[in-house]
Amino acid sequence: LTRGMDIFNVGSYFDLSCEEELPLLVCKSFNGTSGTIRVYDPTVVEEVSIINKNSSSNVSVGSGAGSNASSWDYYQSTTPTKKKKRRIKLLSTIDAHEHSVTRMVIGSSGSQSFLATTSSKGTTIRLFGLPRGDFLWEFHRGSRSCQFYSLAWSGSADRLVTYGSAD
Repeated sequence: LTRGMDIFNVGSYFDLSCEEELPLLVCKSFNGTSGTIRVYDPTVVEEVSIINKNSSSNVSVGSGAGSNASSWDYYQSTTPTKKKKRRIKLLSTIDAHEHSVTRMVIGSSGSQSFLATTSSKGTTIRLFGLPRGDFLWEFHRGSRSCQFYSLAWSGSADRLVTYGSAD
């Protein structure tokens, strides 16, 4: 595997759960902190009004979720404009790591879903409860950095396995 060439690999930038009761989409935040992950419900679509940043109005998001608006929800123009877009519903934002998130994977056990993440530093694996993003556990693999190539849950999400190499 070549480092930095994993642009289309699932787990590098997003993961999608397969639970019928609560399907979840997790993805890296590209307009915020590199260690931040956003959790979405892909079955709920909200209408978003996007207003020019230079106007005196703020972004308004349907269903009262205005605090979840990101910088992507602004439209750049020289004249005040307003556009409507449809977005999937943001459930939570997780500040997972100080460094860039390199791998993430969702696992489900019964009614509970978990998110495991690794960072570019390569010394910790963190577990979060979904959909709220509650911090659950942290595993340390040592003080030397390593590159994680893969991260996977067992079928019942009671075991987590990773593959990587240290420089």
